[in-house]
Amino acid sequence: LDVWPFFILHSLNLIAIFSNCEPVDSSGLNATLTGADTRRNFLGCSTHLLNLAGIPIICLLHLVTHLGTYWSVPFKVMATMRTVTTLEEGTFVKVVPSKPTEKVGTCPLDMVALSSAAPDKKTPTFEFHKRKYLWDEDEKKFRKVAYPIAESMAFYLSARGYSNADEHADATARWGLNSFEIPLPTFGELYKEQCRQPFFVFQIVCVALWSMDEYWYYSLFTFFMLLVFEGTVVFSRTRNIKMLRNMMGSPTHA
Repeated sequence: LDVWPFFILHSLNLIAIFSNCEPVDSSGLNATLTGADTRRNFLGCSTHLLNLAGIPIICLLHLVTHLGTYWSVPFKVMATMRTVTTLEEGTFVKVVPSKPTEKVGTCPLDMVALSSAAPDKKTPTFEFHKRKYLWDEDEKKFRKVAYPIAESMAFYLSARGYSNADEHADATARWGLNSFEIPLPTFGELYKEQCRQPFFVFQIVCVALWSMDEYWYYSLFTFFMLLVFEGTVVFSRTRNIKMLRNMMGSPTHA
């Protein structure tokens, strides 16, 4: 919904502009530009001002709609995704946490084989907030992976690990690796994320309005300072992420 509707709107607006287009000569051009009517010159012809105003209005609506997919997960789902009837068709899942403190999110949907003996039988799975979920075929819903933490003491004392590579691969597919990774985004990724924030977009709109005034060079200076400030915020975020990564202990092997 963030591409095709606006492509159609732009096409209809351009059709309306050129269908009402009336060629003008030099004298007519002067009259059109200085007259008090509602027609203006556009690409050598006279057209209604309302049609010309539709171009920036549609562009602005398109920009807000595109940025809305980053500001709101439900809006992103509505604008860029569609509901499917089977898990095999799906590529993403929308996760609505039961805790009010957690935010709604979207996660890539993967298909994994939980048993090396049956590699063709794949189970849908996804990871949300570092927690893995598997599809329960009996209950027809995703459930958090259950770990063997409530067994008897004799069970743990008699455990001897995995005897072959297939068992190790099956356990890895079900539970994943016993590690916690903190990804380090690049400077460009963090900078684009900062520039998509609602408050920064509001500041840019204000700068664009100020640039229409006589002292437009002040607006350019403000725009430059905004970009520099967002860069310092990104450097600070990168430094904090690196600090967290350095606090992680190195893996040890017995």
